[in-house]
Amino acid sequence: MTVWMIYPLVATGKISASVDWLFHSARVEQIYDNLRQGCKFTFIATTTFQHTGVGSFLFYPDGSLYIWALLKFILSPVKAYYAWVGIFLFLTFVISYWCMLKFSNDKLRSFIFALLYGLAPYHLYLSPVNWVIGEFTAYTFIPIVFLGIYEVLRRNEKEWPLLAVGVALLMLSHLLSVALCAEIFVVLLLITLFKEKKLSLSRWMGLVKAGILALGLSLPIFVLLFSEYFHKGVEGPYSGVYIVQNLSSLFTDSMNNFATWSSIGLILLVIALTGWKWVSHENCEFTLYVMMIGILLLSTAIFPWKSFNHTPFAIIQLPCRYLTYAILFGAVLGSRGIATLLRKLPQGSEKLAVIAIVPLMLLGYFGAIAPLTNSLENSASNVLCKLNPGQHQILNNKILNNQNYKDQFAYWAFTGEVDYYSTKSRTLGMRPGTPTWDAITKNPRVDSIVENTLFVNGKNHRYRVAYKPNRFDFDVNLSKPATIDFPVVKYAGTNATDNGKKVKVDLSQRGTAQLNLSAGENHVEIGFKPPFFYYISIVIMLISWIGTLFLGCRGKIKR
Repeated sequence: MTVWMIYPLVATGKISASVDWLFHSARVEQIYDNLRQGCKFTFIATTTFQHTGVGSFLFYPDGSLYIWALLKFILSPVKAYYAWVGIFLFLTFVISYWCMLKFSNDKLRSFIFALLYGLAPYHLYLSPVNWVIGEFTAYTFIPIVFLGIYEVLRRNEKEWPLLAVGVALLMLSHLLSVALCAEIFVVLLLITLFKEKKLSLSRWMGLVKAGILALGLSLPIFVLLFSEYFHKGVEGPYSGVYIVQNLSSLFTDSMNNFATWSSIGLILLVIALTGWKWVSHENCEFTLYVMMIGILLLSTAIFPWKSFNHTPFAIIQLPCRYLTYAILFGAVLGSRGIATLLRKLPQGSEKLAVIAIVPLMLLGYFGAIAPLTNSLENSASNVLCKLNPGQHQILNNKILNNQNYKDQFAYWAFTGEVDYYSTKSRTLGMRPGTPTWDAITKNPRVDSIVENTLFVNGKNHRYRVAYKPNRFDFDVNLSKPATIDFPVVKYAGTNATDNGKKVKVDLSQRGTAQLNLSAGENHVEIGFKPPFFYYISIVIMLISWIGTLFLGCRGKIKR
């Protein structure tokens, strides 16, 4: 199924790029450039993101992007992207099938669940239709998290490592998805406490142990967040809910089965509308149904989101992100209902019905991504053009192919171009929801960084620069000692040498690296080095993963 889904997109030789695409493709390109030069770790952008040294790699998980970057060594850029999408679509099918099989011990139900969850239009919207890459990779692992929650709270608390692995995989994919899962977990925990009055000590200990192991399995992320982000004067993406879908859009897009940000698909919509009648009230199914309906309403404008813009809930930015969890719960319910109906068919017809499901679901898939395929087919007027030196433009609704793929990195990203700059850079004239063009051109500090302007005692100065992995090599000639403001975003781990000697790095008024240099030729190297404990945390993470996998497989190895 995955091959049939991806091959037609690969055959076009094109990518329709807009919104979040360039933010993620530039990160992949930087990782790829560094790997080509033998550098395994990427901390700051030197050859992408306008050569500003911005450190999105420090705070936004990029583990899955290494797979994409490695594919670029053996495939063309377009094929590498679609192959990466195919890998995660396939993983989503396999993981969701395995999770339902462990939950229900029913192969037919597991097969149907994998199709409902993996082919949900909102999932296809995340990628390949759109490029919400972090959420797309997190979607793959969310069934593991909720299977782990179910085991610890309701069934076998000794399965707590399963919960730890699921949470760790989320942390390595998309931190915001961890926060959303935590919100829903709290609700499920409260429901469990209400029904059972209390949890046994062994279940509470299972939750604690799962949390400790999840921390060990994803420790490097937290080391960088605490050493470089929290209370370090770094400005992340603005929080706040400014775009909310209407309930009518959710209904109509789902009816049409289009892969949009407001569509759960026709089958899951039918489940939501009819489940009150057939969902069992004797087990946890009715709780999941009520949760599904509540989450669907929570994702729309029915919930007064703007009243929560100054609360921790505003971190979500887009309430449509809750649809993933409505889809999960709906697929759990729908898989049982559909499997029950299929088993009522005359003997022999059941197998034919199951075989017929595959082409029907594939037809639904191609219908859902029809806007994408149409844009690729009618792309003559939107092909991306190479920018002239000094020309600036935001990348939006452009068609990429293998010939112009590298040209995109001269453009500004539609979103995320100036995320993770210093607070000193970002606070001047910027507000939540500010378009990228205004965020740069109407902010002199940011504009000068993106333009790679170097200041000597406050005045523009000519220089030469070479871009290395996690490092810039500047050559600056001074007639007298001066204060130099380099166009490199400064972090706690930013370091510098002048003619081979280590020098102090100060924070300039625009949030960049500032050095005091002597007269003459100055060969300045400005780079980033994480704290030593970061490398220790990687060792701890590897030991945790190896130990967890070994203990998980030990019983099977013995058998």
